[in-house]
Amino acid sequence: IYALFLYFVFKRNWLSSHSSFLDSFEKKTIFVGINLIFVFMVVTFIVKSKMYIHYPLDYDTFVVAKNPYTLLFEGFQSKHLYINIEPSEELKALTNPYRFRPRGIELLWDFCFYNDHYYVYFGAAPLILYYYPIYFLSFGNYIPSYYFVSYYSLVVSISISILALYRFYKHFAKEFNKVLFIVCAISLFLIGGYSFLAISEPMYNSPILFATMFMYFMYFFAIKGIENNSKIYLLLMGISFIFILGSRPNVTLTILPLFVLLIPYLFNSKIKERLLKLLPCFICLAVGFGLIFLYNYKRFGSPLDFGANYQLTVSDVSRNKFHIEGIKPSLFYYLFEPTKKTDKLLFNTQNLPIVNYNLSYYVYTYPTFGLLTIPASYLILLGFATKKLKLILINAITLITVFVLIQLDFSLAGVHIRYLMDILPITMFITLSSVLIFDDNLKNKLAKIIYLAIIIIILAGSAFYCLEAFISERMRYNNF
Repeated sequence: IYALFLYFVFKRNWLSSHSSFLDSFEKKTIFVGINLIFVFMVVTFIVKSKMYIHYPLDYDTFVVAKNPYTLLFEGFQSKHLYINIEPSEELKALTNPYRFRPRGIELLWDFCFYNDHYYVYFGAAPLILYYYPIYFLSFGNYIPSYYFVSYYSLVVSISISILALYRFYKHFAKEFNKVLFIVCAISLFLIGGYSFLAISEPMYNSPILFATMFMYFMYFFAIKGIENNSKIYLLLMGISFIFILGSRPNVTLTILPLFVLLIPYLFNSKIKERLLKLLPCFICLAVGFGLIFLYNYKRFGSPLDFGANYQLTVSDVSRNKFHIEGIKPSLFYYLFEPTKKTDKLLFNTQNLPIVNYNLSYYVYTYPTFGLLTIPASYLILLGFATKKLKLILINAITLITVFVLIQLDFSLAGVHIRYLMDILPITMFITLSSVLIFDDNLKNKLAKIIYLAIIIIILAGSAFYCLEAFISERMRYNNF
């Protein structure tokens, strides 16, 4: 497949002539991205003991249970939606296994327990993109590990995040500052969170990283579809949204800023033509929603029940509700929680949260740090100074989306550095886009140089700060 790709690129001049919908930078980025993917596939084949799992499964229950997707795949292969591990009779006999469990009860931690079966509450989208293709390509002998899912998603995210940032920048700016763009593209990788998701707790982080990857796809395809009036790109935007919903439903809210561009595209004098362009996207969304809702209904008897309420964890998740008194601590721990130094680590480490608030309900807590402790996060305000109405609305809706996601995560889950990754990628994407677009307003050469220097200092400090926190969490995960 790779040899055929190179043949079409160099012999048939595919990159130059095949698609008029891509400019030269996008073609080059896609070319480099595909080469990175090929290199990654070669590397994973060499170290396949880490990247692939032999199928049928021959691991003990404890090891296998560390990868819910493996068990979910095995359940699908057995033609049912629950996993094949049988719950203990003691667990089945409990009246409320989610709240009161005597010591010694055997159970699978962080799995769903419903109607005497174990289920996986993570979305099934990665099975479609990763597990079944590798299963069929290996003639049924292998399936990927969560390491493969995480690192493959990271490699793809590098390219697609650059493409999305580039297209967003070009959509609003007249000039293209190459140096500033390179600085912002590197910063998005270092600060944007998806690099962290690939190196720590893959069992939990893989769904968020998968959703983040398709968030960048969604933004790229949406803007390309609007600019080129292309039903293919708009269809791909819809597919990307469904993949987000099928992996991490919270991240679907990141589509809200896009409505600033989609609504004017649709509602104008050409509304009938635009509706026809969007028709394949609408059909895709209808089919995708239908399949996901049917999947939920077949498992838990409700199309909107993704299974989190039946999670076997530290508390009864079904009792987690939105409370007014939770707004203040949620904003503190997701936005302002500072880092601190420890004697054991050379890096910044996150404070243990929920120490200054007396709430009337249980909140799951884990070390984290606030979004606004990252210096670069304040650069989102540059978007309001560009005098571009659409960008101002996008930035405002982004801030509203961040607030809503904070309340959802705090109320329904608690506090965790992993939950911070629901808001960090979209915030940094819009922030760095604003940094690039604001540069377009500067006409004086000296002003541009001073602006570039200030931005480099802020982004370098933010990258160092985030890397310290991310490496600290990785070390904490390894020790755990």
